Amino acid sequence: MTVGLTKAEQKASRKGFSQWRYILLLMAAYLFANSLHVALNARTAKGATALVSSDSAQYLSFAERFLAGNFSMDYIRDVPHRQPLYPLLLAAATKIGNGQLFFLGEVNVVAMTLAIGSVYFGTLRFFRSHVVAAIPAFLVVCNPFLWRIAGARLLTEPLYVLILIWVIIAFLQYLQERKTLWILLGSFCAALDYLTRPNGIFDAAAFLGVLLLAELWLPRLSGEQSEPFPKRALSLVPELSGRCSGVRGCHHSSLDSKASLFRGPAIPRISD
Repeated sequence: MTVGLTKAEQKASRKGFSQWRYILLLMAAYLFANSLHVALNARTAKGATALVSSDSAQYLSFAERFLAGNFSMDYIRDVPHRQPLYPLLLAAATKIGNGQLFFLGEVNVVAMTLAIGSVYFGTLRFFRSHVVAAIPAFLVVCNPFLWRIAGARLLTEPLYVLILIWVIIAFLQYLQERKTLWILLGSFCAALDYLTRPNGIFDAAAFLGVLLLAELWLPRLSGEQSEPFPKRALSLVPELSGRCSGVRGCHHSSLDSKASLFRGPAIPRISD
């Protein structure tokens, strides 16, 4: 009996690994390919210039200030709307790689690699299907804008995308499970989102605002195990449409009654 259970557990373990093997291989392939892309850009004069041009040069300047121990963020007076989280990561990469461009570019590559895994994880938690989760993860890999921005420029977009994905994951998971952990995680990620780009404050407002509406309108979970949120949300549509129809019916009946008051009593016709 023990041997049978052990074999069953081993079979389940192998099945679980095979289901995750796709995303692990996809993330490894992306990390290798885009790291090679960064290495080639860092070795050529044109690619190295593009890596540190315009806004990228400003982020490197802020990173150097952090390395020098200046965390006052006084640069905002000259260059507003530049948040500190990305320059802080560049400062860490500069320290690790001794200022080599390859290590600086790897900040974006690692962020996008984690974003791919995060999309897979979030979709899997939401739809509970490895096949469905694989589709958006593969589309992120094939996105030409994200590929180019991760390997050719030192900009905040990859880090911003990664954190925003986790804001969305926490938002959807809280709607599905109503656990305090998810709203705490979402608030933390929303704060990191703002520290990456200023428009993160709008993401935080949308996150908390919609959750407030959800608390007012969506029913509470009755047990620990619940059906997937998309199915539960769709099940509310007939009820909500029925309520809307009832409201419209009451509205029309009230209008008819008010109109009858304005028309006054009916006058009988006198026949000749």
